[in-house]
Amino acid sequence: MIDVRLFARRGFAAATGTSFLLGAALYSSMVLLPLFYQQVHHTDAFRTGLLLIPQALGAAVGAFAAGRLAHRYGARAVVLTGLLLMAAGTAVFTQAGAGPAAWSLSVSLVVQGLGLGSVMGPTMGAAYASVDERETPRAASALNVLNRIGGSLGTAIFLIVLENQLAGAHAGPESAFGVTFGWALALAVLALVPAALFPRRRTPPS
Repeated sequence: MIDVRLFARRGFAAATGTSFLLGAALYSSMVLLPLFYQQVHHTDAFRTGLLLIPQALGAAVGAFAAGRLAHRYGARAVVLTGLLLMAAGTAVFTQAGAGPAAWSLSVSLVVQGLGLGSVMGPTMGAAYASVDERETPRAASALNVLNRIGGSLGTAIFLIVLENQLAGAHAGPESAFGVTFGWALALAVLALVPAALFPRRRTPPS
């Protein structure tokens, strides 16, 4: 399923490593955030969906701008910036036990969405740019498989952490979610390591 020879190339290995961690961050957030609003803020499913709109809007803006920014400044600069935005947006949720204001959570979701939206495209572009055209199908398979595996593992690990925290939490579910989002924050920071290995090549602006 995966041509391991592709990982001998620094650009591809860095991009797939980043994609693996991004998959974990993306899919786990799709589970944790609705649970957070429903269990901590006691919102129903419809209102929870409305509260998550800021993240979707941020992701749309980030994805739209990422291509042009990557063309101008290079994929590495865009991905690193996006990961820092993801970390900043997640950091507020780690303070769930302190009861952050609703507006700060919405702003954080926008920032987190901007980060998520801006890293996916340039990461995939960097992976494909590091292989020959005839290797693209195999590269796409490897990228997709590792992204999905990262998502599955990340979601499972975070739910286990959340369950354990809820079982032992004495300060309520807020602190349990705060600890779990702390793991998500650490994951975003960890993704900076492979992203820093992206090639520095930059396409001069036309």
